[in-house]
Formats: sequence, C-alpha cells, structure tokens
Amino acid sequence: MRNHLFSPARFWAVVVKEFIQMRRDRLTFGMMVGIPLMQLILFGFAINMNPKQLPTAVLLADHSPFGRTLLWAMRNSEYFSLVREARSEAEVADLLTRGAVQFVVHIPEGFERRLLRGSGRACCAGRRHGSGGDGLCGGGVGGAGGAGV
Repeated sequence: MRNHLFSPARFWAVVVKEFIQMRRDRLTFGMMVGIPLMQLILFGFAINMNPKQLPTAVLLADHSPFGRTLLWAMRNSEYFSLVREARSEAEVADLLTRGAVQFVVHIPEGFERRLLRGSGRACCAGRRHGSGGDGLCGGGVGGAGGAGV
C-alpha cells in the first residue's frame, strides 16, 4: 500500500497558493523578506563570538620557566585581562564568588615536570560554578567547568 501522507503535487499547489497570496498582500511579503533581512544585519554586527579581555585570575604555584612563560603569554594575550595573581585556593574561591573574575587558571606545583613527561593534566582553567566543593578544577570552584591542559 502506498503512503498518501505526502504528495508532491499537493505540496506544490500549496506553494503556488501562498505565492499568489503574497502577491496580493504587499505587507505580508515585506514582513517575510524585511524582518529576516533586518535580523541578519542586526545580529551579524551585534553578536560577537570572539571574547576579549575576560577577567581572569591566575594561581601560580610552580614558578618554573614554563609556568612563568605561560603566565606572560596570558598577560600578552588580548583574550585575558589578568585581574589578580592569587596566592591560595581560598582567595580564588573568594574572587569567583564575588564575581571579580570569570575564569581562573591554576598552574600547580610540578607543572613543568608533568608537562615534560606528558603525564596527566599539567594545569587547568576553571570558571565559576554554582556549587561549592573540594578544590580548584577538581569538582569545586572549577567544577564541571574545569578544563585540563
């Protein structure tokens, strides 16, 4: 048995009918063309998917050449605005809670060693998360938003 739910001839008849109706009603035609065109222009210029100057804190526990190089690379980048170099996870949690920063980059002790070995995650970047927890990028401050590097 043949499926009669969709018929190309009936579909084409509806398309032709709608074009005839649009020709009769200029306002509808203008809205169908004008509104999407305005949205395209407006959203094309208004929405910027390239974030710049994100308020960021850094928790630098490893003062090796690699850690300092990463810190200076972030300072020279136009994507991050380093608000503060935190000294403890408690200070990081306070900065995130107050909303002073949006992101935290944690460069832990042994960063250089782990980076050279290629073992595990060398550092992590975390963002504000709704629930408190047990440490930076481990389920608490960075939480599910933590990303290993």
